[in-house]
Amino acid sequence: MKTKTKKIFLSLFILCILTCFTLTAVACGTKTQNASDETTTETTTDTTDTTETTEKTDNDSEPITTVNAYTVTFVTDENVTVTVYETQDINGKGTVTDTAYARNGDTGTLSADGTGQVNFTLSFSDGYTLGGITVSGTYKNVKAPEDTAAGYRIMKIESDLTVTVKAVKEETKYAVTFVVPEGVTITVYDTQDVSGSGTVTDTAYARSGDTGEILSDGTGQVNFIVSLSDSVELDDITVSGGYKNLKNDPEADGSANYYRITKITSDCTVTITTK
Repeated sequence: MKTKTKKIFLSLFILCILTCFTLTAVACGTKTQNASDETTTETTTDTTDTTETTEKTDNDSEPITTVNAYTVTFVTDENVTVTVYETQDINGKGTVTDTAYARNGDTGTLSADGTGQVNFTLSFSDGYTLGGITVSGTYKNVKAPEDTAAGYRIMKIESDLTVTVKAVKEETKYAVTFVVPEGVTITVYDTQDVSGSGTVTDTAYARSGDTGEILSDGTGQVNFIVSLSDSVELDDITVSGGYKNLKNDPEADGSANYYRITKITSDCTVTITTK
């Protein structure tokens, strides 16, 4: 009887041990699964946070066109180059561009309060020069280099602007330079009509003898009168450069000292000597 009782007790003991092992294994499996779920959740949360940060960074890096500043757009052709400076100081490095923004002339800070300006310089292809600048939009005025002792400046910009810069071919001017001694005065006339008042000068340009238009086609002329003080007499007039002839036409105004240089094809120098 005792032996049978021992067997039953031993069986129950073994069964208890197996049950404990089973429950422990189940508990450990559940804990591992929960830990795995928590790790996955944390990873997902971290990924979401990173995406939001990236989007925020993108928003912070907005293009300058969305900043509160007036835009100035330059319209040019291939013969014009626009260099823009952030301040009135154009001795520093400028930017070759066709778009600028209204800025404080001292600090370069972007401006949309109606006090901003744009400072720029223009350069042209060989043989071209400025034909004109037109500005559309709301602003106070445009200052030229002779006004600023630097470049161009559009003042007090109150809206987006469009600046159209026109390039034209440079007009060729054949210059005639007079070299004269003391006691000699040169009076130049735009046409062959010397009945009116001419210009006392030492430089003239080849012109149409009828209209006075400046010519560079080889047909232009210079009309002038040599005036002498009482103490000197005319000795000689020589011309160097490209031209056809030097005519003396005293009948034009009754003066023996009226001259015409015809068909000028280059710059010339007229040297007058006295005796």
